[in-house]
Amino acid sequence: MPHKFNDARRHKFKKKRCRISNWRQYNESLSQRGDVTVWLSDEVEAEWRAERRTTWGGQPNLF
Repeated sequence: MPHKFNDARRHKFKKKRCRISNWRQYNESLSQRGDVTVWLSDEVEAEWRAERRTTWGGQPNLF
């Protein structure tokens, strides 16, 4: 079927547009989107890391 078959029924509602009034806050939120900061205590960090490998293979431990 052609891609224009449902074209008359496809867009019934117009897409809402949000008016931005505070551009400084908007730009800051865009730059921080997806930014995740995780704080670990020293005890958790010690348990998190794997022991150093003594054999060949696998990923090297950089810590």
